[in-house]
Amino acid sequence: MSHRQLSSKERIVLEKLFSSRIGQKEIARILGRDKSTISKELARNKDKNSKEKIEET
Repeated sequence: MSHRQLSSKERIVLEKLFSSRIGQKEIARILGRDKSTISKELARNKDKNSKEKIEET
């Protein structure tokens, strides 16, 4: 199995689907990725997104 990062386009789709309250398992199916990849990507960006929102206020 080849391990590769999500592309920019995949990250945009992930963000839109997750914002629409689509579950990680379904997002993984849509993107053709393992659900652990989706989980890790969301966790990796969670703190970054929280920090950006705090700075915006």
